[in-house]
Amino acid sequence: MRRYIFYFIFISSVSAVINHASSKENIEKSPYRKIEFKNQYQDPQDVVRYFCERDASGFVWSGLLGIEIQEFTNWPRALGHSEFYIAKSYKIQPTTYPNKNSETAFVKVIYNLLAIGNANNTRLPVNENKKIINYKLKKLNGKWKIISPAFYEIYPIVVESKFFNSVSFK
Repeated sequence: MRRYIFYFIFISSVSAVINHASSKENIEKSPYRKIEFKNQYQDPQDVVRYFCERDASGFVWSGLLGIEIQEFTNWPRALGHSEFYIAKSYKIQPTTYPNKNSETAFVKVIYNLLAIGNANNTRLPVNENKKIINYKLKKLNGKWKIISPAFYEIYPIVVESKFFNSVSFK
């Protein structure tokens, strides 16, 4: 029963944020990355940037849409998580390629972590203040897609200023 109550509260909170962010007066100033149904990026760094911006707002934690998973990764699905890292910021490094005409690319993201959190607004300390994620992308059917880390290795990282300023867990 507690699990259903948690899901109800969580879905209600996310719905409120989405409704607030999508209202006409807030569309221009919304801190959230607009969902994209088609991956048209030519640079692997832009694919990672899209994923990180959606993650920063809590959409990886709450569950990416199937179309996003299909368009931007080669994962069969994404896992739901009850906890997430809370970051102060992150920096996406430039794309690196093993060779000039490579169909494989690497993008490193460096996060400045603050804590581990959950929907109950519980915060636990982190062991390390920096987390580095090395994304491996491959060009599949003309689209750059994240192939590594695997979906079960991804742990959501929410940026404090984007998520906690919009959702109140008080």
